[in-house]
Amino acid sequence: MREIITTYSLWWVIPIILVSLILSMLLYYKNKKEEFSFITSFSLATIRFFIFAILGFLLLSPVIKSWKSKIEKPIVIVAVDNSKSMILCGDSTKMAQAYHELLDKIDKDLGKKYVLDYYTFGDKVTKNGKYNFNEDKTNLGLVFSKLNKRYGYSNVGAMLLISDGIYNVGEDPSYNAKSMGFPIYTIGVGDSTIKKDYSIQSVRFNKTVFVQNEFPIEVSIKAKQMGNSQTNVSIFNNGKLIDSEIVNFTSDNEIQKHIFNIKASKTGMQSYRIKLKPFDGEQNIVNNSKTIYLDVMGEKKKVLLLYSKPHPDVSAIKQIFDKSDEYILELKQFGKSSIRVQDYGLIIYHQISSNLSTSRRVFNEAKSKNIPFIIILGANSNISYFNSYKTGINIKSKNNSFMEMHANYNDNFSDFIVPKQLQESISNYPPLISAYGDYKVSSSFHTIFRQRIGSVNTEYPLISVSSVSGKRDAFIFGEGIWRWRMYDFMENKNHSLIDNFFLKIVRYTSLSKEHSRLNIQWEKSFNEQENVEFSAEFHNASYELVHDADIKMEITNEQNEKFVFAFGNRDLSYYLSAGRFPPGIYSFKASINYSGQLFEYKGRFNIAKVELEAMNLEANFGLLREIAYANSAKFFMPSELNILTNRLAEREDIVNIETQQLQYKDLIKFPILLLILIVLLSLEWFFRKQMGSY
Repeated sequence: MREIITTYSLWWVIPIILVSLILSMLLYYKNKKEEFSFITSFSLATIRFFIFAILGFLLLSPVIKSWKSKIEKPIVIVAVDNSKSMILCGDSTKMAQAYHELLDKIDKDLGKKYVLDYYTFGDKVTKNGKYNFNEDKTNLGLVFSKLNKRYGYSNVGAMLLISDGIYNVGEDPSYNAKSMGFPIYTIGVGDSTIKKDYSIQSVRFNKTVFVQNEFPIEVSIKAKQMGNSQTNVSIFNNGKLIDSEIVNFTSDNEIQKHIFNIKASKTGMQSYRIKLKPFDGEQNIVNNSKTIYLDVMGEKKKVLLLYSKPHPDVSAIKQIFDKSDEYILELKQFGKSSIRVQDYGLIIYHQISSNLSTSRRVFNEAKSKNIPFIIILGANSNISYFNSYKTGINIKSKNNSFMEMHANYNDNFSDFIVPKQLQESISNYPPLISAYGDYKVSSSFHTIFRQRIGSVNTEYPLISVSSVSGKRDAFIFGEGIWRWRMYDFMENKNHSLIDNFFLKIVRYTSLSKEHSRLNIQWEKSFNEQENVEFSAEFHNASYELVHDADIKMEITNEQNEKFVFAFGNRDLSYYLSAGRFPPGIYSFKASINYSGQLFEYKGRFNIAKVELEAMNLEANFGLLREIAYANSAKFFMPSELNILTNRLAEREDIVNIETQQLQYKDLIKFPILLLILIVLLSLEWFFRKQMGSY
């Protein structure tokens, strides 16, 4: 339905008609210079009347109001498991071909009636991804949470989930699937038959151990359909057999744990490979071995935590150190016990109070011995007293006032690598209680997180590190780390993100730089799906940061193959992302030739293999049935696709949706109106020319 409406009242049409009529009559009946017959004058006046009337009507800004109908087909989401387990239980080429044929048939049978949206999933969910079945993890729960957000207000008729039902990371998919507002039909692929198999389920160990100490490696071994059997479990260090045991199984499905007590004989990165002897005819032997990497260090570093009063942050920091194998943390309260600062490689000061005379003495003594520190300020801190320490920062705070400050990541920070997940999510974390005032910092300060007051981002530091003459320190200008740990657990079901970040700060400050002008920061362990990243700093002879250095990196694998890279400049520091590497132990050497002098920095890291997909190859059709039945649908095998197609057609809740959209279009924009005016003007001109006029 269409109608014409105007910006001004339609009553104006009457004056427009009258004015058009009068002007037309004056032009052709009162003009004595032109003598036309009555019929000719009437025809020309009529044409001119319509021209005036149309132009006058357009002055009212008329628009055409209309409703446009749109038919929206129902969407059918096709989610395909793209993980390795989909093709590991048989001939991979034939299985991949069968899946492609299944998808072609779905497109042929359903493509005309429905809008088909295709997704692949493994460790991530990708729209219109390639079906190469090479992803190393399966996060089935992520599929439902992602698609539920994406299609919350769309006309989704159903979802087809093509999977073997095996997942190895993420949340329980049966729980996440309950929130979907449309039926989920599951198509089960793979082999659900329970086969005889030995497998290493898990290996527990400390990533950092100390030389000449014994450390345990706990191996969980699973046997399926292997009652009254035995196998041999062996452990190798850098290819050399160091221990071996016989494991006996008495029942068909059994898990046994075996502990190897190993003595670390030399420092550095060490690899240990645990292997199970396969039985004759065992199909899946990928899960019979696992390689682990650990760092053998000289001795643990002692860290002192000094606090003025009991506080949740103190407990949180203690829990963080309890998880670390690199450090021994001692807790002491100011004024309650004697302190030998030379016994510690790092001192953490929690709150700086003017009421504690020992705080200045301890601080000055540690400073004279060049012992690095981490200072945590809070509501119990005296800011004026803190300023008197002359740490390179001065806070002008009126009345020692404190308020809540949120964190905002500084993209220019590069002294060490802050996890991408924390960079993106830190702004959502609870605020810290920080001093409100004007912060004046020296050039030696590098800010990790800036303060955000409400919705206003500031340049003031919330967490910073500093480096002066080889000594590194850190500052947390707010209390409430315990809140961050709680939020981390709420979001990620563990404290790892915040704990690892805090330990990065500890590691950064506790490492001495006195004897090296070239310094490298890196992680010691990666998995084969992660990029290997480094950050670097270089100082001149006066220990000033150099920003135009040409730093080279040479990475060497266990076969002595070398890979050469160059660091990129990032303000006063340098960054390198070397990409992904195959599993193994690697050594690296960073070097720079500066003013005719060669500087080098050497280190090691390891790449662990991701083998989650090979651990279990038995299709979990039970889970797929549970998901389907909980969402008003059913489970099907690939051979039953025709039945599934009929079920979709029979559903009365999968229908087209007709939407009505209100549209407005200015009448003056219609080309036909311009054409009418041109035709009328042309006719008038033609007739006047024929009559000898102009």
